[in-house]
Amino acid sequence: MKKFLYACGVLVLVVFCLIAPNMRIRTAPAIAVWLQDETGGGTDYLPAVNGYVSGRGSANSYSDGKDIYNANYTFKVVSTGNGQFAVLSHYVVERNGVLTTVDRALPVFAERPDKTKWAKVDDHLIACACLSDTTIRY
Repeated sequence: MKKFLYACGVLVLVVFCLIAPNMRIRTAPAIAVWLQDETGGGTDYLPAVNGYVSGRGSANSYSDGKDIYNANYTFKVVSTGNGQFAVLSHYVVERNGVLTTVDRALPVFAERPDKTKWAKVDDHLIACACLSDTTIRY
């Protein structure tokens, strides 16, 4: 029985040693991604890690209780070399019952640029990505 318990203990230790390195909390500089219309918008934060893919996010705008638009989106962070990044974005926008899909490559600016440099998503939505002053866990 002692040998069995010893073998089980060794097995648990080996499994822990194999799994533990993958369980560590990782941090990276954050990339802020904005999606805005004429009235405002929201921000998502992604780690500056090549190949990181975000889950599905969404944004809505309402006026007088009516839906103006619904936007669902996903992001993928891509390294462009030398610590530079781009965010590949995929948007599905519903406006007045019409669905539009839009793919954009957003360059990641060192700081938030003026709105003239933001990417057009549709006739009302614009998007931008830049490095944030914070780090993010992923």
